[in-house]
Amino acid sequence: MRFLLPKGTSHLNQDSTLNNCIVTTSWDDGQLLDLKLSSLLLKYGLKGTFFMPRVWDNHKVDPDLVHGLSENFEIGAHSLSHSNLTSLPLKDAANEIQGSKEWLEELLHHEIEMFSYPIGKYNNDILKLVKMAGFKGARSLDFQIALSTDPFHLGVGPQASNGSPIIRLKGALKSNFSIKGLSNWSVNAKFLFDHILQKGGIWHLWGHSWEIEKNNDWQKLEDVLSYVSNRPGVAYLENREVRKIMSGSSINCLHI
Repeated sequence: MRFLLPKGTSHLNQDSTLNNCIVTTSWDDGQLLDLKLSSLLLKYGLKGTFFMPRVWDNHKVDPDLVHGLSENFEIGAHSLSHSNLTSLPLKDAANEIQGSKEWLEELLHHEIEMFSYPIGKYNNDILKLVKMAGFKGARSLDFQIALSTDPFHLGVGPQASNGSPIIRLKGALKSNFSIKGLSNWSVNAKFLFDHILQKGGIWHLWGHSWEIEKNNDWQKLEDVLSYVSNRPGVAYLENREVRKIMSGSSINCLHI
């Protein structure tokens, strides 16, 4: 099956009608190591969305970091304090969501379209608050390789970490099931990419630069980025560009 990219969407292919496969990445928490991560994305011509809280682990996110990353990548909001929004009173959750949008837009002087639910936690009330704040889409931590039409349920594929066995298991069940893939996130990510490249869908790598550093996984990450880069018939998009496809009439059909 084929899908049409919306007008104005940038990608690495000359033809605006592409086959099957979308590649996107997203990175959370706003750490200085994001600069190292961003250099790898640039090296391999990949796009990324960096989701920024104003405060993470009791430390304010550096505004210069946000400015620097915004020169080449999309910036998304990740609440003010990286709290579990579902555990807060709705008034406080609304302030976390709306305040994060206002903070970033004042900092960058342009619209912030995408939101990422902190810790992946959300419910119908939180989803409504994200919409009311003026966001156009939101990323969750729900496993997703089929492109849906709900921009507030943009899910993820492989995680750049062994932190989530459930995500690796779901990826393995959808692709080339192997014990090595279950125990090694980079092997799992490549298997899942091969499956999507053949069958169609969205390959959405996500993670945290601090976690990659903690696990000494920079070489694994570079191997994966190199593996998925510069493939014909693949659209390399930011999260907001995926959102345009999910919510736009340009979708023809894309099935796994």
